Amino acid sequence: MALILAFDTSTKGCSAALFDQDQCLVQTEAIEEGFVHAERLHLLIESLFDQTDREFSALDAIAIGAGPGSYTGLRIGISAAKGYAFALEKPLIAIDSLALMIESIDTQLKTDQPEKIGIFSAIDARRQEVYARVQNGVGALVMPSQALVLEEFAPHSLTRNFETIYVVGDANEKLKDFFADQLDQHDFRFVDTFPHAIHMGKLALERFRAKDFVSTEYFEPNYLKEVYITLPKES
Repeated sequence: MALILAFDTSTKGCSAALFDQDQCLVQTEAIEEGFVHAERLHLLIESLFDQTDREFSALDAIAIGAGPGSYTGLRIGISAAKGYAFALEKPLIAIDSLALMIESIDTQLKTDQPEKIGIFSAIDARRQEVYARVQNGVGALVMPSQALVLEEFAPHSLTRNFETIYVVGDANEKLKDFFADQLDQHDFRFVDTFPHAIHMGKLALERFRAKDFVSTEYFEPNYLKEVYITLPKES
């Protein structure tokens, strides 16, 4: 048995879920344009245990969405995950937030030829950039998670390999414009979503069973690009 607390704060969606093995016992979320993670995360997690008969001390592991995504959101989530894991002396599991979004369409990939399905998973990185990952319907990685400048990405490098392309994430309005010339020629399916803890169960359990853990002390979020911090001007 494995009781796993999972949460993700990498985007404007702040979500948490409690799993027994890969079965979700209860989940919750807060989605707002302004980041509410610092104020809401711990309350969301407390509500999970209020709705079940499970005890916080009974947890076997903590799973966290490791990014990419918002610098602020990731720092809040990773700090909380480390704190819980350290206090309980339990392992910490890190899950790529782009891979996590693909789990939301898993049931749609059950076809006779899943290798002909491409999944372009993307989180908005502002301007003409996205954080992106590409894999096929079997799960084989085609492009690892990276910060992608759309002007430098050739759409045909994606469309030439697949019959159906799922574009999954929170950057779809931007990506519909980017793929505009391809939409009449290929079967594009846009799925608006964000990394959600409810989809962490299978990935977290796989890592738990494989003892694929990260360091509670040294693990850092997967920012994918350099973080810029603007200092306040002196008065």
